[in-house]
Amino acid sequence: MSHRHLITTLAAGGLLATGGLLATGGAAAAQAPELWQGFRNPTSGASLPGTFGLTEVWNQELGAGYSGVTVAGDRLLTLHTAGENDVLAAFDRASGNKLWQLELADKYAGHHGSDDGPLATPTVDGDTVFALGPKGQLVAARLADGHELWRVQLDADNSTVPFYGYTASPLVVDDLVIVPAGGAGRTVVAYDRQRGAVRWATGDDSVTYQTPIVAELGGRRQVVAVSDFEVRGLDPKSGEELWTMRHTAGTAKEESAHPLAVDDEHLLINLS
Repeated sequence: MSHRHLITTLAAGGLLATGGLLATGGAAAAQAPELWQGFRNPTSGASLPGTFGLTEVWNQELGAGYSGVTVAGDRLLTLHTAGENDVLAAFDRASGNKLWQLELADKYAGHHGSDDGPLATPTVDGDTVFALGPKGQLVAARLADGHELWRVQLDADNSTVPFYGYTASPLVVDDLVIVPAGGAGRTVVAYDRQRGAVRWATGDDSVTYQTPIVAELGGRRQVVAVSDFEVRGLDPKSGEELWTMRHTAGTAKEESAHPLAVDDEHLLINLS
């Protein structure tokens, strides 16, 4: 059975995607372009300020997938299946019309209880959108028309391949695109934003379904990345490890964990 993606526009509400993409009009929509350009919004809090009611404006059904929705100006972006392929697609925020799509690879087939399709949420930075497909296709595309700028392939040779596919959302920090890859010397990898070349890589832990954040902690800006057994703080420019902590005991992995900066001294990590 396939999990369907549905796009629905709701007036004066938030953005979400649960079997579909929901876009908004009204007060919340006016704020959304500045607030939701990546996974769980730029503060990683997964919420919009205020409380809003919802009224449907438009809806559009898509193919299968688990990807969330990114808002960038007049565009909504998500990953989904289209026929026999997985794609990165952009939609007009006002009408819901598809503006462009970029093929990632042939469709990722659901297995062991999962549904078909991509899992990660795309990230927009300036005029570029970055996305990681379920088969490890890390791509950069022009926001205006979907033109592919570069592509890097993650696989068993340069990462730990998650059982249900790659789910991490790319983290853009300055001129770097940071992705948790996993494996010896590659827990976290930073790619050049313009060319896709590796700028630095660090850590020896495996990675499954985690997405890093950037936060100001202890007076220092840093990338906070949770992996299967550890959490670490990294200097964004060099990849230097500022600190590390083992978050689980024994051999049991914590495969899904997303850090949240509570304030400039404290982190909250939801391990599941």
